[in-house]
Amino acid sequence: MKSFLTLIYVDFIEFFKLNTTRFKKPY
Repeated sequence: MKSFLTLIYVDFIEFFKLNTTRFKKPY
């Protein structure tokens, strides 16, 4: 269960970082 939550957490962080980089870039 803990590993599953960690997986979701990591996936959420990666998604967040992807959105931030996309937001910073004009293209």
